[in-house]
Amino acid sequence: MANFLFDIEQLLPFFFVLAVVFGALEVSGVFKNRGVNGLISVVVALFAIINPSVSAIIYAIMPYAIIIFIIFFFLGFIIKFFSSDEKGKPKDLTLPVIIAGLILIFLASYGENLSSMFPSMGFFSSDNFIVVVILVVVMIALFATYKAKSS
Repeated sequence: MANFLFDIEQLLPFFFVLAVVFGALEVSGVFKNRGVNGLISVVVALFAIINPSVSAIIYAIMPYAIIIFIIFFFLGFIIKFFSSDEKGKPKDLTLPVIIAGLILIFLASYGENLSSMFPSMGFFSSDNFIVVVILVVVMIALFATYKAKSS
């Protein structure tokens, strides 16, 4: 019984559920006290790891969920970066366009060797990942030039 605290297959789902539940409670603002949010998060995480099948399911979907969270945080960062400053006038978007262009040049310079840099993620192959990255970079560049032209 004492060994389960140090078992990585129990510890990772515990912290994953703890972080997701705590983040959801903080964002929703259901309880104003952070201590209550933390206590509820710990209890839900403990309930999640008590059942081995739930823990195995969480452990299996964790890589995909982490990728989705990274994408959402990246999109939130991009939206915050492109939003206007506190004075109401839009920001200078020259730097994001230059960075997007450099990313495209970097991706184009690798050519066929680029797919070997990214691991295959099951249903989402490395070729599809490269196409998505290129589309996101192009959309950022187009959005930045549109915002610069309209202001």
